[in-house]
Amino acid sequence: MPNTFYNLNKQTIEKLVDKSILPKIRSQENVPTREEILLLMEEYKGRHGDAISVMIYSAERGIFRKYFDELKDFLDKDLKFVRPEARRIACVPEALRAESFFLNCYKKMGIKPR
Repeated sequence: MPNTFYNLNKQTIEKLVDKSILPKIRSQENVPTREEILLLMEEYKGRHGDAISVMIYSAERGIFRKYFDELKDFLDKDLKFVRPEARRIACVPEALRAESFFLNCYKKMGIKPR
């Protein structure tokens, strides 16, 4: 897969996790390890940009664990059954559910679409 906003390379993901997430979650309780975060991000191929965005916003708001668990649950129940290449195709029902899932995460955090 090409390196686009939605499909980030490993180094970019690691940099974002190290600089934009880990420093903000150190004081929060029951947070996953760096390795757990990176593993979940790897599973979000095709939707890296969306998943990392939800993680960064939730880390900033002090509710990282809640959204980490929601991302994990959504992956297990829906997204893992869709090939990464199809995770952004509008006619794939699971891709539409993914779009709705991410928008709902933003809405619950009080983030309005631009």
